[in-house]
Amino acid sequence: MTLKKIGLIFLALVLLVSAFVVSPVSADTSVSELDQKELELAELEKALKAIDPNIKLIDASELPEGTEMVEMNSNFEILNTTKQVVDLNNHAVMDEVEAPSVEEPILKEISHDPVFTTNVTWRYDSFVRKAWYDAAFQFRRISYQYYDISGKIKKVKNIKADYVGAVAGTYHHRHSTYSITNNGKTVGFKIYGDYVLGVVVKGTPIGIVIPQNWSYGTTPRL
Repeated sequence: MTLKKIGLIFLALVLLVSAFVVSPVSADTSVSELDQKELELAELEKALKAIDPNIKLIDASELPEGTEMVEMNSNFEILNTTKQVVDLNNHAVMDEVEAPSVEEPILKEISHDPVFTTNVTWRYDSFVRKAWYDAAFQFRRISYQYYDISGKIKKVKNIKADYVGAVAGTYHHRHSTYSITNNGKTVGFKIYGDYVLGVVVKGTPIGIVIPQNWSYGTTPRL
């Protein structure tokens, strides 16, 4: 065998070995990047739960429809924003309301009083409260329908709750309860839901769910 043929065979073997070596390295690199991203998310979730153990980190696909996504540059920025939301909720202006007596899930219709079905007129009302003591542009809004008989509120339905103003996240209202007090003049609401932040950090969209429950009372004009 000539020297030239030996050289060609050696070159072919080198190329063949290279093909088998490069591919696994590339796969290992992609797996490593995936593992690193999962590790960072796990560390972020651990840090979030240190702020509030009830906070959840969810995939962006699970976010409620219409959730606005906010670009953030680091986990520190996410943690700082989340802590502000939790702290502000702890300083929210809450009303002392009676223990709720009737649960009103979203979209559930409450039957009319059978004795007065022909005379019932459902009225619409809404009110806002400051999101916290010094709030200038962030408010919580509750809207609902009710009917009264002889100046006394009898039933409430279609309770809805959200934020209005300059708010970074979205309020996802799960369900509500209400009570009628003050001789039929006042309605007390318990609102159960989540403050949801849609965040994009380092190109990865995620959702942060912060449980947030409200207690407010109102006396509508009858």
